[in-house]
Amino acid sequence: MKIFKRAVIIFLILSPAYSYASDDLTLIKKYNKGVDLYRQGDYEQAGRHFKDLLEENANDVKSLNNLACVYIKDSKYNQAVIKLKFALMAGKDVDANYNLAIATYKRGTYEESETIINEVINSAGMDYKQVSLLSGLVSYNLFKYDSAIRSLTRYMEKNSSSFEALFTIGLAQFKKTNYSEAIETFNQCIEKKSDNALAYYNLANAYLAKGDYNMAVDAFNKALHFNENFAECYFNLATTYLKLKDYKNSTSNFEKYLKIKPDATDKADVKGYIKALKPA
Repeated sequence: MKIFKRAVIIFLILSPAYSYASDDLTLIKKYNKGVDLYRQGDYEQAGRHFKDLLEENANDVKSLNNLACVYIKDSKYNQAVIKLKFALMAGKDVDANYNLAIATYKRGTYEESETIINEVINSAGMDYKQVSLLSGLVSYNLFKYDSAIRSLTRYMEKNSSSFEALFTIGLAQFKKTNYSEAIETFNQCIEKKSDNALAYYNLANAYLAKGDYNMAVDAFNKALHFNENFAECYFNLATTYLKLKDYKNSTSNFEKYLKIKPDATDKADVKGYIKALKPA
């Protein structure tokens, strides 16, 4: 079974405008312009403004934090980590520490991110910004599924509309083999976003794992209705049809999988399945 998870958006904490620690009006304007550009989505120009400010003062915590936000947006996580650690050497800043937790999470150093999250919680509390969401995501990636569910459930107590948190709870329940709970959770996700292919796909995976093959077929087909190029969905649908001994539909979906992913790493295996399923 091929598992596919959704990327979750975590909001960075930008040091705000109009609070720059300088009496130089030119520097204040440059800083605030950088903040405005960042908020408009012009990260390249925003980064130039913050770099100019750091040439004036290399220990400017706010500009270091904001330049790190630009690097994270540009997927330059190592550079972001360096800037944020330098910022924290220059002065304590809970926003910079929180962003450091995000940067280390984004680059996949989950143990480091977990340590930093605990520091943020100790200094600012569990309800600081989105720390319970980030904590849940890190726990999930460290295979601490119970902790993930607790943190994400806590987050949803104040953010009940969060599709991302609910979706990750469903993934954690699936990983714990609590398939009935996962089915209930993914159905709740579909109530929030009825056109979300990933929600239907993971719902189908839970039905497949539970042995409810007809329900799985229905959910996989709904996922494909919203994303007809979902290769992994064709593969798992083919596997489900195979469980139902519907060899014709199984073959057809394996073929669609290879059509979408002609260079799939399991290409040889799938071709073997197709050959074995086709009548002599």
